[in-house]
Amino acid sequence: MPATGTPLPTPKNRGCICLCRVQINKLSKYMKSSIIWSLGVILTLFVGVLSLEGTLTASVDGITAKTAKAAVSSLIPVVRQNIRRWSR
Repeated sequence: MPATGTPLPTPKNRGCICLCRVQINKLSKYMKSSIIWSLGVILTLFVGVLSLEGTLTASVDGITAKTAKAAVSSLIPVVRQNIRRWSR
């Protein structure tokens, strides 16, 4: 008789081999389901971050444009005065 461990494929213990296949099938289905769910969650978070980044970028660009416009409009009179001084 062999040492204890994995059963040999004989007609007596055929049910054990079938039971192991069922357990492996359940495990593989569970792993597949878990991976699909986790990929779905990761993809959802990724799309959410991208859309949030796009929204924030648009608002930051608008704020930057307004700031630059205000800076240029307040800077032009100063430059004009300096040009008048230098041209004399």
